[in-house]
Amino acid sequence: MGLKGLYYDGQTAESHDLQLELDEQGIISAHPSLIKPVAIKDVILSRRIGKVARTLTFPSGGVFETTDHETLDSWLDEHQMSHGLVHKLESSTRYVMAALIFILVFIAWTYFYGIPWFSKVAANALPAEASIYIGHGAMETMDERFFLESDLDMELQRSLSKKFTQLLPNNENDSEIKYKLLFRKGGYFGANAFALPDGTVVITDELISLATHDEEILSILLHEIGHVEHRHSLRRVISHSGLAVLTVLITGDVSSAGELILALPNILMDSSYSRDHEWEADGYALEKMQINGIPTSRFADIMERLESEAKFEYGSVNEDASIADEECENGDAFDYDWVDYMSSHPVSKDRIARFRAIETIDSK
Repeated sequence: MGLKGLYYDGQTAESHDLQLELDEQGIISAHPSLIKPVAIKDVILSRRIGKVARTLTFPSGGVFETTDHETLDSWLDEHQMSHGLVHKLESSTRYVMAALIFILVFIAWTYFYGIPWFSKVAANALPAEASIYIGHGAMETMDERFFLESDLDMELQRSLSKKFTQLLPNNENDSEIKYKLLFRKGGYFGANAFALPDGTVVITDELISLATHDEEILSILLHEIGHVEHRHSLRRVISHSGLAVLTVLITGDVSSAGELILALPNILMDSSYSRDHEWEADGYALEKMQINGIPTSRFADIMERLESEAKFEYGSVNEDASIADEECENGDAFDYDWVDYMSSHPVSKDRIARFRAIETIDSK
């Protein structure tokens, strides 16, 4: 049985129609005779991958290309030559299904466990300057687009700033993040507080007005310090980058990764990891409150008040907070990505119960 294809002599770009024949001794001859007879074992055969054309490279340097896989496979079977591992695997339904299941499990594991674990390890290994760099300029952007100057009495600001300083970790030195407390009028964000990776902690007038005791404010500030100490912002950035890399590996489309970084960070990553981050920051606040003699009920009280009066719930706008057609104070269109970032503090009964439980134990 003849094997038909195109022959390239390696000297010019011209191709020639050629038919190869294989005799019982394993000798290949060509018609027309553009190549000398040669043993099939001396010919380099490319591996079979699906229906992709295969090549036979002769000792003379010429290359024969064919898509007649059936004839070539029969030659290989006749002379007990390998078809190639890739072709064997892709031809087996069992192997294909096993590979598909493995890939799906690997993707799920990477998303839910691998990326979060790596982001935590990497964030803790990076120097503090990395967090400072990421946080650089973020506050200026927020001030330009969302916040107004605080209306709080300056004496109250100084008093809270002094107490905030007393709560800071004792490990600050020239290489560590330098904390600072800023007061802003929250506007659309209402009663809120957040921390940037460079150590900037922002608390809104509305949240301070909601508090009935300074210790409630301090408990919130300790929670935000916990976010910085655990490098949650940096971990979020690394997680997003890891998800983008995973997308490129799966799809091979670099542009899709770029779109994912722009559109899905808060929707996908925050909904999966933010609750863990909040729990971790709560743990930091809980420990420091006990050390500083602040009743743990203070945090539970302010959180319950926030839950009932906050404009935003975790990851989405409350039904009664209709801002779809609104604009920011400076006239810019409202940016929902920032809303998701600012509202990534889910209030849950479990979180509140955690602080109530310590209060109950301490009272016994």
